[in-house]
Amino acid sequence: MNTANKATRITLLLANVCCRILFFYFFWLASVDGDTSLQNRQYAFINEMWAWEQYAYSSIQAYSSNECPEDWVLLTSFNWPGTKEHINSKGELIPKQSPQSFHQWSTSEYQIGFILCGQQIKHNVIESINSTDNCEDRNMKDCGIDKMYFCIDSDLTCPINSIQLEINDGNIQVITTNKETNKDNMPISLIRIDSYIPCATKNETNAQPEIEYDENLDEQPQSCMDLDKEYIEVNSITDKLYFQINNARDIFIDSDGTKSLFYKPYPFWNQECNGEMFLIAQKQQDTLSNYRKTEYANFILVIVYLLICNYGLPMIPYIFRCVGPLSLKTLTYLDYLLRLALSGTMTYLSFVNLDYGMQLLDSLDELWGMQCIKDEETIYGRFADQIEKQRALDIVAITFSFVLWAIEGSLLWLLGCQETIKQCKRGYRRLKIKKDADKAFDTLNQSQQVQ
Repeated sequence: MNTANKATRITLLLANVCCRILFFYFFWLASVDGDTSLQNRQYAFINEMWAWEQYAYSSIQAYSSNECPEDWVLLTSFNWPGTKEHINSKGELIPKQSPQSFHQWSTSEYQIGFILCGQQIKHNVIESINSTDNCEDRNMKDCGIDKMYFCIDSDLTCPINSIQLEINDGNIQVITTNKETNKDNMPISLIRIDSYIPCATKNETNAQPEIEYDENLDEQPQSCMDLDKEYIEVNSITDKLYFQINNARDIFIDSDGTKSLFYKPYPFWNQECNGEMFLIAQKQQDTLSNYRKTEYANFILVIVYLLICNYGLPMIPYIFRCVGPLSLKTLTYLDYLLRLALSGTMTYLSFVNLDYGMQLLDSLDELWGMQCIKDEETIYGRFADQIEKQRALDIVAITFSFVLWAIEGSLLWLLGCQETIKQCKRGYRRLKIKKDADKAFDTLNQSQQVQ
């Protein structure tokens, strides 16, 4: 082996090692780094569509009983996550407390438990948005605001769009409004009790970034990327009062937090975006779901790549003190083939995600251009930045994949193909020598026969 060829091999081997590390690193980043933010955006899509799938309320009432009337829905349920066994601030041992569901609500002034029940208008709200016809064209009543349709049957009263709790003659009273008395709100779609301001990213209990988590809870609240600004607070009460009205006095409370009752109007949707544009928004959720599935598949392949190609195959000679039933050359080729198959699949999935990302960005541009959603700069602007970041990581990962293929192809040529060509040349020379010898032998025989 000449010095130049040896130097080339060493350079390519070093470049191969560096490129393998960078290849793994960037594919790891592309499949993991942005998953939380994309998951949050997916939850936001789910929240928006979930809100649209709810029925509006024609009536909301308070009841002192524990059950709602038939065909009414309970609005004040809350699932408390329980606590671990711990020492409280007074040095007392607090045993593990199991999760419980509570239903009673109250006010700081009233301090007596009651439940809130709602009577729903069984009307598919999404049908109003999927259609480009206005309410009058369908002989329906418009209960929307601003540039938004909210169509219901003309013989019905517009749904409730705000609630308040007041004490009247010693009894709790629910004060509600609708479009006739309050033209500022869309009808209410969701009502919930929460320990913190609800997030825009999950349906579960979430904590504000400024609030310290209770380390004794079995299930810790998730921090918000964005608070759901469309939730409106009705009132708040202390945890002490909350557990008291729910007959849970045996629950140990270290610090007196609060519980709040919130309601959320239907998300704003520009009536000019009805029909096809709403279908585009719905499709975003499916596209993002496919995006995350592809990303997860790439994550699995990255782990397999790391375990098999970076650790598994290189360790065979050390584990068996030899290459086992495989020759070293066979093991090298197997390593190349597995690496090629895995990296090729990962690269293909990255190309698929590039396409999904472009679909999402194109649909976001359309929604922005039509001003379909309020505050889209806040809600969707950050999401577009996340998609752009993910696309950049995918492009870098794909680039390193091609570089790795080029380097490994060169190594394969130097270590394998060149040797094969040499063997072929040797075989050809031997064959030629044999043919020349046979020819000379035939000539000698012919000469002897002539003599």
